Amino acid sequence: MSKSRVRLKVKLDESPTEKAGLIKQGYTTYRSPQGADGGVDILAGAGPLGFGTPQLCVEVKSDGSPIDRPTVDKLIGAVTKFGAHEGLFVSWSGFKTNVQKELAASFFRVRLWTQKDLLEQLFAHYDHLDEDLRAECQFAGWHVNPTAPSRALR
Repeated sequence: MSKSRVRLKVKLDESPTEKAGLIKQGYTTYRSPQGADGGVDILAGAGPLGFGTPQLCVEVKSDGSPIDRPTVDKLIGAVTKFGAHEGLFVSWSGFKTNVQKELAASFFRVRLWTQKDLLEQLFAHYDHLDEDLRAECQFAGWHVNPTAPSRALR
């Protein structure tokens, strides 16, 4: 997944604009309703109807504790269940240390983003976000430099 393919907002709440960055990139999205979601918050497919590739399952967690392997496995299962190509797990609190080590077999199927990764993506693409989304980010007193280097998502 290139870093320009998926953009999510920093404010991890229940607002419908969580998927705004995906829509801006030409994805058609489906946002799961409140409650149990089967391990996926957002389904996204390229193109106006969402039938193009890549197709993504996105899970976003803002819990206070790092995410464990069984929780990540639910997303990997959802990628298969929904016939998606890739999964993106965004966790504001990060992941337990064993999760990153054990995911080599799923390298081509899933990416894990921490708070730092999410913020890097937000800052890197901030100028390209819709005005409404930028207004929600509430960066009072922050200087956003869109030309600052960011780590590649390999």
